[in-house]
Amino acid sequence: MAEDNKVHGINVDENDSWPGKVVGTNYLYRKNDNGELILNDRDTVEMCHAMGEIDDEEYAAEIAYIDEHEEQPDYKRIQIKRGGKKLVVFFSATGNTRKLAKTLADSIDADLHEIIPEKPYTTEDLNWQDRNSRSSIEMNDKTIRPAVANSVENIDQYDTIFIGFPIWWYVAPTIICTFLEQYDLRGMTIVPFATSGSSQMGHTNKEIGPSARGANIYEGKRFPVNASKEELKAWAEQF
Repeated sequence: MAEDNKVHGINVDENDSWPGKVVGTNYLYRKNDNGELILNDRDTVEMCHAMGEIDDEEYAAEIAYIDEHEEQPDYKRIQIKRGGKKLVVFFSATGNTRKLAKTLADSIDADLHEIIPEKPYTTEDLNWQDRNSRSSIEMNDKTIRPAVANSVENIDQYDTIFIGFPIWWYVAPTIICTFLEQYDLRGMTIVPFATSGSSQMGHTNKEIGPSARGANIYEGKRFPVNASKEELKAWAEQF
């Protein structure tokens, strides 16, 4: 790309922890699977917007620029063919979210997948009042990725994923990030849902957004464990 075109870009700190690089003072790029530079690519802009690194106005300007230029070689996007099926994914430490997820899957005729931790959580692990418990340590260090023992086969058969979890420390457990980072989710619709004693979704989308680069993540909702099929279906159908 010609130097005089390097007027677009997102102002970031070189020390920001995201999978990109800074060229000059404000020009972003990342590398594709072939090691080639993708300049100002859509996935990068989507990710920065989801992380709150750029505001709506900056986002709109960058997307408009990409729309105008992406037919050029530097802006080629990989088109991923997805099936039209729906998937309900859930992590449940005590069984509450499992019950809700099964009801949701039944109500919308979706496949069901449980995120199984490689190391199961014990009662002691889940003690939020103990600062040294496993869950407390994981939620205090957002770089931790608890290992997952299983995976979804042929995830490309789905275009919409409802992902459920208990609210921990006002957000999703970090094992949700582990799951999302296993897959290429570009273009998919991701809808969180949760169970909790009283906490709402908090900053869940901001926390999990960088783990689902290129996906369309919608605002989620907390439900009571015994939510009805009718309520869940009515909610899910808007997506």
